[in-house]
Amino acid sequence: MASKLFTILVILPAIYAKIQIDIHTNDDQKMHVHMAGASVSMLGEIDKATFGLTDDNLKQAITNMGMKPDNVFLNSPTPWGDLFKTMNWEPTRMIFEPKKAEILSVKTEQVLVKSNNVYNKHTEPITHKVDMRQTVMNTISSKWSKEGELEVKNIHYNVLMKTPESGEFSFISKGSEDIEKLVPITVGDLTEITLEPKQKLVAELYATAEHTMVRVDFEAKLAGTVALNFDNKFEGHRFWSVDINTLLTAGGLKKVMHFSEIIEVIQFTDTKVLVKDAATDKVVYSVPLTMQ
Repeated sequence: MASKLFTILVILPAIYAKIQIDIHTNDDQKMHVHMAGASVSMLGEIDKATFGLTDDNLKQAITNMGMKPDNVFLNSPTPWGDLFKTMNWEPTRMIFEPKKAEILSVKTEQVLVKSNNVYNKHTEPITHKVDMRQTVMNTISSKWSKEGELEVKNIHYNVLMKTPESGEFSFISKGSEDIEKLVPITVGDLTEITLEPKQKLVAELYATAEHTMVRVDFEAKLAGTVALNFDNKFEGHRFWSVDINTLLTAGGLKKVMHFSEIIEVIQFTDTKVLVKDAATDKVVYSVPLTMQ
């Protein structure tokens, strides 16, 4: 016998599904990303397929260990009631958890958000109140690189942003699925512009678009036991269990899957209005604005 089968009790956390990813982009000096928690769940059919846990593969792995059970079960139900509960065996579960998180880069660019033409047709100087407000979209998106599909439950995200209107933005997504969240904010303000007689000006609203790239690496692995049934008793017992990772090793199956999520946070900050001469495009003056 290549490897001895054994009855085993593995203590695992109760099933839960709470992964928390916190991204702090609201302070240039203290930008960071924090990860916590794990998703622990019973195996779904998609999970079994990704890990290669077909009935044939499971039986072949046990055969490689020198035994030939009649039935193999990863979890309940079994034909003999809840065999795992009766025998105090821990069913096979999948553990999906973040292992590493880091901010990859922070880049900024000036973006033209709005433009207004202003003309004084009179012979005296005048002051116009020009509406230089515009709605833009702060954006949070993520793309996954993965070894396969898994039935991961919820991942909770909390993003602290610089703009007061966005502030703290929280949402929940289904694990390992690409997402895009849009947060509308209003930038700019009513701006007073003074024009000389017959003067033509262009008012341009600019904002700084800040792109923060974050990477979170995840790992999926299995824990628990596999129940074996021998119609003809093996060493005096009909039911046996084997650790799932012992079985994976015997079958040459993957024990760990790796996943990476790239999260991009785009937020608009530091607005200003440039007032330019319409004919020469020369900047006449600049008006810094405060984010509301």
